[in-house]
Amino acid sequence: MFYKPTAHIYPSCPAEEDLYALYKNNAKLISRTVASTIYLPQRREMKQLRKRTIKKALKNNLYVKRCYDFRRFMEISEDILKERHGAKPVHSTEE
Repeated sequence: MFYKPTAHIYPSCPAEEDLYALYKNNAKLISRTVASTIYLPQRREMKQLRKRTIKKALKNNLYVKRCYDFRRFMEISEDILKERHGAKPVHSTEE
């Protein structure tokens, strides 16, 4: 059996009893992963350069929107990979 515990930051009252139970039953550690989190309600102030860049984008009618046209996304990715790195994507659009 392979067991991957939930990160201790997610439960409202973390105690990690599951890990203790595994330890008491001589479980063998096979791998360890690292995770990091950002506390989103604590907003960071934007730097002046970023504010200027946003103003410039708005002035030039640049906008970002959600799109589900995956084929178009892959076309753009292929163009960028070819132009900047002389490479092709590892996966096809169908994959």
